[in-house]
Amino acid sequence: MARNVNLLIVDDDISILETVGDVFQEKGYNVAMVDNGQKAIKLVSRRYFDVVLMDIKMPGIDGLETYKEVKRIIPTAAVIMMTADSKEELVKKAIEEGAYTIIYKPFNVKRVIKIVEEALKKPIILIVDDRIEDRETLRDILAGKGYRTVLAKDGYEAVGFSEKGNFDLILLDIKVIDSNKHKEFTGVPNERILENAIWISKYMKENGKQMWIRTPIIPKYTAFEENIRGIGKFIVNELDNIPDRWDLLSFNNLCTAKYERLDLDWILKEEPLMAKEQMEHLYEIAKETGVKNVQWSGLTKKHEYEDEQIEKTNETKLPSC
Repeated sequence: MARNVNLLIVDDDISILETVGDVFQEKGYNVAMVDNGQKAIKLVSRRYFDVVLMDIKMPGIDGLETYKEVKRIIPTAAVIMMTADSKEELVKKAIEEGAYTIIYKPFNVKRVIKIVEEALKKPIILIVDDRIEDRETLRDILAGKGYRTVLAKDGYEAVGFSEKGNFDLILLDIKVIDSNKHKEFTGVPNERILENAIWISKYMKENGKQMWIRTPIIPKYTAFEENIRGIGKFIVNELDNIPDRWDLLSFNNLCTAKYERLDLDWILKEEPLMAKEQMEHLYEIAKETGVKNVQWSGLTKKHEYEDEQIEKTNETKLPSC
């Protein structure tokens, strides 16, 4: 498990550095140790780390600020924060910022080893979406399923992250193929989204990475034949790396609760649920474009004799946890 795993320990308590460092070295980890945040930032700028164990409260740059810099430099690193004070405000902020977990001192070293090993087993998914609401909603959903995620707002950021870390899967959003409608819905020019997709696809092909395209099916916005046909043709004709999967997602007013949890406004609150028949029709249109492994899923309208349907075309799944 520990072969070729780089572990960085950051703590101003030398006894903790030596004790924890010795244990992980004995287990075969490549261990580096520093006693402050400044040294940690310099080190991660020169060397890749899979896992970082970091004290929250340190002199100079505290663990939270160090964490932010570490994640900017190595977005795929699992950063596990350590603290002796469960009531500390920095603990709450670290969780909000996305720290993998918090370990409270004094801790059992065997438990720390278990947490690190569990973190290394979890697949890392890069979510590329121009809307922060969608990125953060997906992040919450996938985190609840046990996945680690990194968020990118565009192709430039996505490729930059990919060069700094090893992702198991790229989830790339393509909503609308029509320029005017796309800008009306997202505020972002359609051309930029398509250029991002081409750029990401080329990079993924060159580096042998897996990529999935996702298209939310939204009443009045994306749920029309011309849009699905246009996206399919774009995928087949323009992308160097044909995606491993194209997901059509029934996106509807049931997303409201997720958005409210993020304290964000869901602009389509009053939109109706998609009909099952319409989803199936759009799914057939997507398959006709020649894209392999088209999927559709999501909640649809209630039928007279059955509850809301959750439809999945087959058992293709995300990388297992």
